[in-house]
Amino acid sequence: MFTERPTSSGRSAEEAPRWPEPKYDVQHVGEELCYVVDGAVRYTIDGEGFPLETGDSLHFRSELAHRCENRRDGITTVVWVFSDGLSF
Repeated sequence: MFTERPTSSGRSAEEAPRWPEPKYDVQHVGEELCYVVDGAVRYTIDGEGFPLETGDSLHFRSELAHRCENRRDGITTVVWVFSDGLSF
């Protein structure tokens, strides 16, 4: 017997200086994991700010309104994993 399992997907990106992605909050089903490979970002989740730097990670329920911004004047490299298969 097969049971339905959640899907997951991931992506890595090099984000431009002062990159806002998106310029507005988003919400989607599942969970999200962000790992900063190099650089600095700021996540805003449900109105609360979380500054992340190289080596930091963040895990949260993506049903909460959220956004991510590159807080550096240079390129920031980030890896994301989405539990629901969503990948922007």
